[in-house]
This record gives sequence, C-alpha cells and structure tokens, in this order.
Amino acid sequence: MTNFDEKELSPLQLRAVAALAQGESLTAVAEEMNLSRQTLSAWVNQNAAFQTALRQLQAEMFDEAADRVRGLTARSLDVISEGLENPNYRIRLTAATKVLSLNLSALAQQSRPPKTEIPAKLCENCEQEKIDEIMNGFDV
Repeated sequence: MTNFDEKELSPLQLRAVAALAQGESLTAVAEEMNLSRQTLSAWVNQNAAFQTALRQLQAEMFDEAADRVRGLTARSLDVISEGLENPNYRIRLTAATKVLSLNLSALAQQSRPPKTEIPAKLCENCEQEKIDEIMNGFDV
C-alpha cells in the first residue's frame, strides 16, 4: 500500500479523512467541518493524496478490528463450549446451532480436496462390496 505524506494534506483534510474512515457520511462530515459537500466530494473523488490517506486509514482500522476479533475468538469459543454443557436445553441447542453454523461457514470457504482411491492393500481383509458401499456414501 502506498503511504501518504501528511504534509500533502491540510489539517482540515486530515480531520475529514479520519471522520470518513470512521464511517461518517459525506454530508455529516461536510456539515461538521463547515465545508460544502461538493468540496469534500472533490477531495474524495479527485485528490490522490486524500484518496490514499483515506484508503490507508480504512485498511489500518480494518486490520485493527480483525486483530480484536481474532483475540476474542478463543474466549468466544469457550463461552459456546460452556453453553454445550448447560443443563438448559435451549442454551445447549443455541450453542450447538452456533457451532454447526461456524463449521458450515468454514467448510463452505474451503475447496473440496480431490477424491482419492483407497489403495487395494488397505482393503485386503475387507469385503470389496462393503467398501464400495461406504465410499459411495462420501460422494457429494
């Protein structure tokens, strides 16, 4: 990512970048900073330094939020795990549903590995028909 030089932007533009990166609307930022919406829109759409600063700050904020979520993941999984042990059926059901939902989401994002054949020597003591029946159950 291209770093921007803060000297290329005025203090007012830097404040606008910060407010927009926080998710404030163009109209709200323009009013807050006593700017015309057209001026702010021109900065956003035509000023390369402003665009770079905004993209960089948004990316940094996203990365910080992602780090926070990753940090909370283990604790969240512990809470869900405790829910699975709860004597209340509804709490257990909610926890179980959440686990399944998380697993299905993760599986949906992964690509399915190619189907492989079981080497014949692993099946020497098995009935081939039973193996075929079991393996057919894995076809998706």
